[in-house]
Amino acid sequence: MTYNLFIKPINGLGDKIINILGAAVYAYYKKFDLKVFLNEKILFYRFGSSNFYDLSLFNFNDIKVYNNNDEYKKYDLNQTENALLFINPDLIVSITPYCVYQKLKSEGVNVSFEEVSNMFLTIAKKIQPSAMVSKCIPIGIEKAHGIHLRKSDKIKEHPDIRHEMSPDENIILMKKLLSTISDIIESEETPSFFVTSEDNKHKNLFCESIKNIAKEKGKEQNVTILEIDEKLCENIKSIKNYASVLDFFCLSKCKSIIQGTKYSAFSVVAALIGNEKLINLSKFLERDHLCIIYLWNSVLKINENKNFHEEKYNAFINKYKELNVFYGDFYISW
Repeated sequence: MTYNLFIKPINGLGDKIINILGAAVYAYYKKFDLKVFLNEKILFYRFGSSNFYDLSLFNFNDIKVYNNNDEYKKYDLNQTENALLFINPDLIVSITPYCVYQKLKSEGVNVSFEEVSNMFLTIAKKIQPSAMVSKCIPIGIEKAHGIHLRKSDKIKEHPDIRHEMSPDENIILMKKLLSTISDIIESEETPSFFVTSEDNKHKNLFCESIKNIAKEKGKEQNVTILEIDEKLCENIKSIKNYASVLDFFCLSKCKSIIQGTKYSAFSVVAALIGNEKLINLSKFLERDHLCIIYLWNSVLKINENKNFHEEKYNAFINKYKELNVFYGDFYISW
């Protein structure tokens, strides 16, 4: 009997795709048939957006993704013995490669941590932009440094230590980000950058800062900030959230991705789909050792390092449990 495994991912694009990846890797080793309902749970955010993402913007290849629950309604979990529901109470920890590996191992699946990590990458690279999104990606972006800014919902007076920042921590990170960009401009002859943010005002101010650094170094004519040609996007402008999906796939094409925030699933997934490298600046923060970014170190080269030492991942998760910031392993509802 082949089991159907259903998942209804929530939150923003990054969290949605991370949950799809975790469920897909789990389903692959359990030989389940995964079905994803991308827009079943719609949320609206205070920065004026929602988490509805039109399927026409993606090419999921052989991952079975549906817009709503029409397919799901064909199955009654109470009466259909081959229908399962993927439940994840901790959106950002329990779906990381080490946790999925531990879950599989606990269920008797003979697989290594490295194999599970590699399967995350294999499945991630199946997620690509549709043709109408691809044509909007700037030429030459593969030579650019991608910069992901995140402001509105990641800065809090009492942050979640795993992935959010205090206002003071944000100030430190932004200074280090500008310093990193300054070093790139200094070391490269003709550096280029692609900047994305959910806050256009914040993005525009940051781009001005890049130009000012270039001017100070006498390299104003050598530095390029890539922009999306809006004329090429006329056919998709009416599609909800096209801009964030386009930014996402632009980031995935960049030669490096620099996170201008402590952690963001958006740029983590872009790196998984892309060149698997990430520059994360939480290393300059006092509580860096608690940043969830390091749970992705088996699939991403973070600050030029990769890590397959299982004992370190286990200690990391145990620390979250001690601090009561781990909300449970994912599980299957029969």
